[in-house]
Amino acid sequence: MRLLSYETIDGQEGSYNDLVKQLVIKTRYYFSEVSGDEFKIAIPELKAMEAKIQYIDREIGSEHRDYLSDIIDELGQESETENLLTEELKRTTNVLIPQLGGQDFNFDDFAFDFTNHKGISIVEFYGYKETKQLDSTANMFKDILQSLAYRHNVIFIDTCKTTV
Repeated sequence: MRLLSYETIDGQEGSYNDLVKQLVIKTRYYFSEVSGDEFKIAIPELKAMEAKIQYIDREIGSEHRDYLSDIIDELGQESETENLLTEELKRTTNVLIPQLGGQDFNFDDFAFDFTNHKGISIVEFYGYKETKQLDSTANMFKDILQSLAYRHNVIFIDTCKTTV
C-alpha cells in the first residue's frame, strides 16, 4: 500500500485522500504506541473510518479494498524489518568485531534505537550505553549497523562522534 505516500498526501478535510491519510496515521498510532487491548478497543473506530473510504470507492466504481487489513499488514512488515535487522546485527557483530580485533565485545554495551516517522524507518546510533570513550570497537559496531540499515532501507543517524 506504500503507507508513506498516504501519510504525506494532502487533501481537503473529509476528502478521500484526507480520510485515507487519517486512517493510516491513526492505525499506525494504535499499532505502534498503545497496548494490544487499547488497539482492540480502537478497531470499531478504525473500521468506521475504513467504511467511509470504501463508500467513496463504491461511488466512483473502484474495486473493494480492505484498507485496514492492508495497513496492518504493512505495519507488521515494518516491525519485521526491525527484528530482522536487529538479529542480523547481533549475528554479524558477534562474528566480525572479535575477528577484527574488537576487545571485550558485548552487543548489549551499545545503544541504538529504531523509530518510524510517517513511514520512514530510522535507526539512531548513540555509542556505548555507559559513559565510555568511543573506540575502534564502537566504530566497527557503527559501521556494521550503518551497512545493515542501508541494506534494509532504514535511514541511519549517527548521534555521536565515533572517530578515534
